[in-house]
Amino acid sequence: QKHFSQSRYFGGSSDCASMLDALNDLFGKPLAVEHLASIGAELGSDVPFFFYLPSAVCTGRGEVVKPIVPIKIDKFMYVVKGEHQVSTKDAYANMGKVLTKEKKNSSFGYFRNSVFGRDTDFATFVHNDFELVVYDLYKDLAGFRKKLEMCGATKVWLTGSGSAHVVVSEADIEEELRSVGKNVFVKKIDLKQ
Repeated sequence: QKHFSQSRYFGGSSDCASMLDALNDLFGKPLAVEHLASIGAELGSDVPFFFYLPSAVCTGRGEVVKPIVPIKIDKFMYVVKGEHQVSTKDAYANMGKVLTKEKKNSSFGYFRNSVFGRDTDFATFVHNDFELVVYDLYKDLAGFRKKLEMCGATKVWLTGSGSAHVVVSEADIEEELRSVGKNVFVKKIDLKQ
């Protein structure tokens, strides 16, 4: 069962998936998840991901989704969204060749090993190339990230090209994260199931 009630905090792609899911519900669920994901892929590259929550590996432009068993680790993870807004169009327009330049040290193999249980310290290698551009364009968002880090986080990274952050910590810092500003949304992700 999918619930996207907080989708507005995760950008236009989750909003799109939420609307498709709601319309499907309204009409008695005539479409399978795969069909909804296919429609979503035509509307936005990463829309299909939201039909395969909580965990999936996305390839291609983001439209090829493989559901996976959630990683079980002994850390705390949160998605945190402040009042900041980021234009995906502006982020991509300013990306230049950051996404396409050849990198000698790809972390995908390490990620794959983490996902399939051979290593659980995934937070040490995760990064988001969009941070180079987004934090330059939105200095206040970079400041928000620093506040999240000061709450005791071991790792913080930007989600996609948007303004939400993933926060990983050794201890439960949910209350500290909620106190970093007004109208801060914090969603705890259970990694210990």
